[in-house]
Amino acid sequence: MKQLIFLMVLVSMLFTGGHAQASVIFDDFNDGIVDTNIWDNVGNFREGDFGSETGVLKASTWQSNPYFYTKDTFKDFILQYDVNFYTHGMHSDWNGFDFRVDGNNINETNRYNVSLYPQCFGSAYHRIRFGKYVNGTWTQLAVDYGTFPSVQTWMTVKLAAEGDHYQFSLFERDNPLNIIGSFDVYDSSHLSGGTIGLWNYRATESYFDNFSASVVPEPSSMLLLGTGLLGLLGFRKKKKV
Repeated sequence: MKQLIFLMVLVSMLFTGGHAQASVIFDDFNDGIVDTNIWDNVGNFREGDFGSETGVLKASTWQSNPYFYTKDTFKDFILQYDVNFYTHGMHSDWNGFDFRVDGNNINETNRYNVSLYPQCFGSAYHRIRFGKYVNGTWTQLAVDYGTFPSVQTWMTVKLAAEGDHYQFSLFERDNPLNIIGSFDVYDSSHLSGGTIGLWNYRATESYFDNFSASVVPEPSSMLLLGTGLLGLLGFRKKKKV
């Protein structure tokens, strides 16, 4: 019986990586360099457009599309990072991120996209847009006409992606109760896992900071983990008797 319990514990640990904690990547950019253990800088004219300055990731090349991909791939995860960029005037920046990206050429690959469009170029409104590209075809899944701050302000992006369910919020970093925009949507034909990428367009002063992505354990893994813990508990009780 003891051998059977030990086997249950061993199998569960093999399937869950030996622990219950989710995988996490984090970069506060305080070392002044782009951490190549975390990021892949890929794409044609997008390479080298980001530079890390004063503890943040800065995008400062005018009318470019700098793009950073994570080396790790994610399916179910919680993403959070801080962003600061011009949100008013003729030359407001556009900003956002992609996730579940399945390739390196963003013009051709399948991916989800979240875009932050401030009021600019005569537009009468701000916009947060969520959708996906499948074989080059865009499908919009949600849009929120929130109001961006009128001056440069640090904002926090947060996204929870689990299966076909996506919850997003954008709020002021120093005032979390001031929610700028949000959406809560399902996509029945959801894309599978992939990398996460940061991007911006028409950047003059765009900054990213405190990037983190944590994996949400799959239900099957959690079930195996629970079985292993129960087996371990039974083994300890048996030993005490």
